[in-house]
Amino acid sequence: MKTAEALPKTDSIQELAEFWDTHDLTDFEDELEEVTQSVFAPRTAIRLDLESGEAEAVRKIAEAKGVPDKKLIHSWVREKMTKGKEFEPAEEYNSLREELLQAKKYVFERPILIVAAAAAGSRGLEKEFLILVLVLVAALLLFNFWFTVNRLFSAARIAAYIQLELEERSHGRWVGWETCLREYRRWLQVEPIKRRQEIDESLDIDAIPDALMYYSPIYKLHIGLMAMAVCITSILAVHNWTWLSGAGALLVILLASWFVRYLNRYRPKTMRASIERNRAIWKLVFTAMQSKGLK
Repeated sequence: MKTAEALPKTDSIQELAEFWDTHDLTDFEDELEEVTQSVFAPRTAIRLDLESGEAEAVRKIAEAKGVPDKKLIHSWVREKMTKGKEFEPAEEYNSLREELLQAKKYVFERPILIVAAAAAGSRGLEKEFLILVLVLVAALLLFNFWFTVNRLFSAARIAAYIQLELEERSHGRWVGWETCLREYRRWLQVEPIKRRQEIDESLDIDAIPDALMYYSPIYKLHIGLMAMAVCITSILAVHNWTWLSGAGALLVILLASWFVRYLNRYRPKTMRASIERNRAIWKLVFTAMQSKGLK
């Protein structure tokens, strides 16, 4: 005869064992379901060799807490693993701060290296070949200015992320730089015109600084070096006119014209809002990530 008693709803092995000691499985055939996975998660035993004094200390602590010594050691392991995860944001913070310092170092050092290399390579050259060196200098200055602007945009993105995600920590759980950066890029690609409007509406105008730290002197340094390349090339071409010097002077002027376009587009006044603009973007991205359950 089937019993009216219901199956116990518990995960305790001890309680289940006591129940089945006094009940028969056939009494509950209609309530049983076939399962394909293990009901109890398997555990792996790890042997731990302790000194006698260490083992005794563990036993005393376990007795004081009223728990078995094995359970105490297990709790210590889990606590250590949890703390290890808590340190990950700190490690990311240090890594991103180091990347910012490297970017700043690069921005300052590269123009000086270009000038030093040009000065060393131009020694003993004839005037018409010196113009070729100046063409190379102008091309490198153009490329370096473009690359510097991109490095500063990247630095602004990192700085804003550090402020919001690693310092303020007010936008949900930490999920890591790479995951957030992927969502950042995806968010910007969807309806870009609408995104720009949202960013402009969220921008904190009052927090925008007068200048972007070290960008203004770097900007002016590039202008001075490019102007010097144009002047020297023009003087050499006029005083020693050949088809080579003329072609070199024309190339330098074309590169300088292209350079002026970049100068106008990335003026210090334009760049000064880059960090605050990235703060506005990150806030919108974090909100979107929270709505999708990613944070």
